[in-house]
Amino acid sequence: METWKRMPDLSPETKAWIEEVTGGQFVGSKQVAAGGREGHAVDVKRGDETLALFLQLNRPGVYFTNLPLSGE
Repeated sequence: METWKRMPDLSPETKAWIEEVTGGQFVGSKQVAAGGREGHAVDVKRGDETLALFLQLNRPGVYFTNLPLSGE
């Protein structure tokens, strides 16, 4: 019996956004620890290279943060 709960995959809209901002093709993702927020290791294929990226999402109901990137 599985004792863990599988987290939902990234939404189609999020995958499309990743492709738009990276100029590549979304290959896959895996949820990873992100300091209390939802984080994903994301692979994007762009040309002959595969980019290993990190995506961190806001907590539900939080749409902005007052912390600069250096404070994250």
